[in-house]
Amino acid sequence: MEKVEVRTWLAVGGLLHDIGKLIDRSGEGRAEEEEKRQFGYSHAVYSYKFLKELLEGKVSKEVEELILSGSYHHKPEPGNLYHLAQQIADHCASSERSKREDEGSAVYGSQSREEKRLKSILALVSLKGYCQSGLDQYEYQLKPLDLKKETLFPVEITEEKKAKGRQEYKELFENLKRQLQKLDFREPEKTLTKLYYLLYKYLWCVPASTYDKERGTKHYADISLFDHLRVVGALVSGLWTDYNIQRLKDGQDAVEFLLVEGDITGIQRFLYQLSNTKGVGKRLRGKSFFLSVLPVILGRFFLRELGYPMVNLLYAGGGKFQFVIGYEEGVEQKLDELQRRVDEVLVKEFGGHLGVVLGWRRFKGKELGVNELGEKIHKLYEETGRKKFQKFSAVLENFDRLVNYLGPDNYEMCPSCQGSLKPEGKDFCKWCELFQEVGEKIPRAEYVVFYSERKDLYS
Repeated sequence: MEKVEVRTWLAVGGLLHDIGKLIDRSGEGRAEEEEKRQFGYSHAVYSYKFLKELLEGKVSKEVEELILSGSYHHKPEPGNLYHLAQQIADHCASSERSKREDEGSAVYGSQSREEKRLKSILALVSLKGYCQSGLDQYEYQLKPLDLKKETLFPVEITEEKKAKGRQEYKELFENLKRQLQKLDFREPEKTLTKLYYLLYKYLWCVPASTYDKERGTKHYADISLFDHLRVVGALVSGLWTDYNIQRLKDGQDAVEFLLVEGDITGIQRFLYQLSNTKGVGKRLRGKSFFLSVLPVILGRFFLRELGYPMVNLLYAGGGKFQFVIGYEEGVEQKLDELQRRVDEVLVKEFGGHLGVVLGWRRFKGKELGVNELGEKIHKLYEETGRKKFQKFSAVLENFDRLVNYLGPDNYEMCPSCQGSLKPEGKDFCKWCELFQEVGEKIPRAEYVVFYSERKDLYS
């Protein structure tokens, strides 16, 4: 099995490793003492049993082992690198949580663990001497994600609502279960994508950790289970490099990652570089949409070329994207080469008006705590900020040749953007025509699909 496929199935296992928490809070789980000793905790037993049944007859033994590896994240079997990778990924993704135990203990009081809901991140905000948020009693309802106000915003949870906590967890789990049973698990990339968005829809409102009965600890529940799962999926995928595999074999926990950030430059000038010609509103809408999805497109491009699944894209929006990959020898050179390829396309297509700069920081898994990671991210911001003054440096020698890629002699300046050429007989350049077409369709569109035309991703 190719490395990218192993990474994808491991990421699937990471996304599902804590599904047992939902079963536990719904009151539907049952585990024998021997099973608890084997897996470490009850919710891990529930995860294993659920996934074993879900995968029956759908996947090969090899794929089943990769997906089920997430169930062993508390107690890996000796010598099993898949299990160990899931455990390390889970520990790294949970490192922020332990910093908040004391705060959570003060907030929750005697409320039972089955009734917990996700807290607003604003609940702890206070301005000394001015005001305190007073949002401790506001929590998100246990509902699949939709665009209704009562779903998107936290509400005050009454005693009557608290009493329905277990039932609401049960309903949420049953709805998710029905959707998961429709997955065929035949193609790794498609399976991961469908699973990712299913978990987003149903687990966005579920806290990753509240009261851990078996550990006797409490956590402030402002991190969703979905966010925890997707970070574990990204990290376990990043552990499957030659560099990190060797450390797993040696029994070391000094695994290493690269946090990569891309910063798109020239957005404001590019967006509003439009003359007031017929259809300008539609072209502006189309341009705005293009710029909103460009971070996603670029982030997925880099991950695909580096051999990682889409779950490794941690953030994409506001002209930036961040992704995490595993460290391996030569990865910096690969990133430099990909930067050059993207620069060439952007210069050819947009004359240098749009650019992207890449920065990255290498870090150990144990540096994922709040203070350590915050410092790394701050340095990453500084690095990308510095590189903005060096954009297109990789193609500087060929800049004129790239910009002068103008086409036949019968091309003339586009009257809309006045930055690209259009063929004689056409109203606008190809990009302005595309932006106008997209701008017409966007108001009526119900969803957006990203796909790659490449068929050789796993060959």
